[in-house]
Amino acid sequence: MSLTPSQKQRAADLWRTAVRGLFHNRCFVCGRTEPANPSQLTMFHCHHVEPKKMGGNPHIAYKLENGCLLCRSHHEQAHGPDGKLWLDQLIEDRFPEWFSLILNLRRVKPHPYTQECLELDVEKLKAVTNGE
Repeated sequence: MSLTPSQKQRAADLWRTAVRGLFHNRCFVCGRTEPANPSQLTMFHCHHVEPKKMGGNPHIAYKLENGCLLCRSHHEQAHGPDGKLWLDQLIEDRFPEWFSLILNLRRVKPHPYTQECLELDVEKLKAVTNGE
């Protein structure tokens, strides 16, 4: 059974809320604070450390440890040449335990992302975001 677009959107919204909260609305790289003006929120991006598209594993897309908050310029850098290597090195240097979790995610074998998988991820994200 494939997931509906609304189910995927709900999980993505919860994941973004959780990532923003985890990083206290600050860019992981430079520490810049996200503006209070909601119209400017697009200046900051919730970035999947392990991609969810282009060969990525959809089973880990909404895992909290697979996200970080980046300002626009650092998000562009993360998607630029050697961006993955650059971000990996930053994470490994600053938070070796987090990097270890990411390495474990990379070992997850791709398999069908079912309704049950999504529900488990959503429940975990709700716990982190107080159900927002």
